[in-house]
Amino acid sequence: MSCGIYCIENKINHKKYVGQSIDIKSRWTQHRHTSSLVRDTFLYRAMDKYGVENFDFYILEECQPDELDIKEIYWIATLDTYNYGYNMTLGGSGLAGYKAYNRNCIPKNFGMLSNNIDETVPIIKLDTDYEVLEYYVSVQDCARANGIASTNISKTASGKNNTCHGYIFMYFNDIKDMTTDEIISYRLHQRKNYKDSTIKSIDRISSSGEIINNYESISQAAKELNLDPSSISKVCKGKLKQTHGYKFRYAVVNNKE
Repeated sequence: MSCGIYCIENKINHKKYVGQSIDIKSRWTQHRHTSSLVRDTFLYRAMDKYGVENFDFYILEECQPDELDIKEIYWIATLDTYNYGYNMTLGGSGLAGYKAYNRNCIPKNFGMLSNNIDETVPIIKLDTDYEVLEYYVSVQDCARANGIASTNISKTASGKNNTCHGYIFMYFNDIKDMTTDEIISYRLHQRKNYKDSTIKSIDRISSSGEIINNYESISQAAKELNLDPSSISKVCKGKLKQTHGYKFRYAVVNNKE
């Protein structure tokens, strides 16, 4: 008796169904028997239309019983059988569609997916009060469900953007064991770290290139010298030679071993 994840594939159009069982081989017998009695699923209707003989059954992965839900979610996402196959749920004990995140029902190893599919990274959707609204098996799944570009979701999850379309998106692995207060603290830290990494110090220089003064940021220089920040930025980027008689350049950082 083998426990794990299996696939049923249509030989004609190659559409697939992914399932889980603690006894994979007997599950195939059950499917064939049930398909002759009911037509209440995409899979059974397809079996009736094409004939059971036109379906292949094979094992995708053997695993422990407590890994079945997470493995099923992974394989449904990997083979995309929810959108382009016969699966009617996203897997994991019948999670239909895009379900709300629940700390008590999602396996703790939900985000521990195979590195072979880098894009399959679970995403959590929150409102601006940090109430968790939904979870998705991947950035792409989240993008499709919300009608948002996947790049914008990734930017928000990484802390580059604060929100996206009025929502906060975060990587499941980053917050899976956190309380709401811990999530808020983590997010604020994440945003601060990103901002700190993008702030460049600048030098005010003489016509000969000697440093007259150093500023932690363009904003600081603009405030102290009463200048337009965008003009200082253009000087630093070489788009302007100077602004109001001042010359600037991005400070050179010397990395010491």
